[in-house]
Amino acid sequence: MLIDRWGSISEHIDLLGSSEIPFYLVRGQVWALIDSGVSPAIPALFDQFKAYPDIDARLKYIILTHSHFDHAGGLGFLLARFPKANVLASATTAEVFKKPKAVEYILGMNDGLARFAGIDFAKLGYARENLRVDEIVKEGDRIELGNGVNFEVYDAPGHSRCSLAYVLNPDRALFSGEAIGFYNRPDQILPEALSSFKDFIATLEKLSRLELKMLCLPHGGALFGDELKNYFPLALDCALRFRAEFSDRLKKGQPEKEILDQMTAAYYQGRIRLQPEQVFRGNLQAMLAALKKES
Repeated sequence: MLIDRWGSISEHIDLLGSSEIPFYLVRGQVWALIDSGVSPAIPALFDQFKAYPDIDARLKYIILTHSHFDHAGGLGFLLARFPKANVLASATTAEVFKKPKAVEYILGMNDGLARFAGIDFAKLGYARENLRVDEIVKEGDRIELGNGVNFEVYDAPGHSRCSLAYVLNPDRALFSGEAIGFYNRPDQILPEALSSFKDFIATLEKLSRLELKMLCLPHGGALFGDELKNYFPLALDCALRFRAEFSDRLKKGQPEKEILDQMTAAYYQGRIRLQPEQVFRGNLQAMLAALKKES
């Protein structure tokens, strides 16, 4: 079962934003927000916050799965709204935020999306703070929210070098960004091995061994039931098939542009079309480069 509407999805988790660009609000004694989405989603998110009159006092953490522009793009606006919130992320994400060119890219992509959406943050009166990480977390750490609510932290490389996954207790909900791929349709999970196919597959295998009751997807909503049960076997199968297709095309001497053209035509279908085609193609190119490097 897929839940793709904003609102409560478990005792401690609310899905905010939209299913395409979700934010997950996790409530213990203190609260945490998982990922910061893209900046054009911020005005609607702040409007949704009106349903939570205690949020300014109770939001303690903003927890990032990784540093990509569609997961860190709204962070500066959130930090301006919640100046006392602590940003938790990997050491590699902290390094990314210290690189001017990387930050320029993240903010530039988000500013372009905001212009396309017709959003003027200056007219809305929204300030934006600098991107930062306040506390580095890694596999084996535990993040306590109080009242028996906590996160287990897992390293989850493969989609990016900076990816982390978090399992919420007692709900046994996984938040992992695209470290587990992109849920495109019930019979297809597109791999997102942008930094390493080897690491991506190892991460899928590791996370598949966890006892989970819910997948809080990076895009699309939250999965329960049979679709959750089938998720990791399907994700692994799709990743292996995708890698094999890349390898076969390279062995046949197919030019890179032709590979990208044909695989874009074949796979740019379904939910993934919510992503701009140029971004999808760029991701294909990154996966192809990662495979070449590993080969």
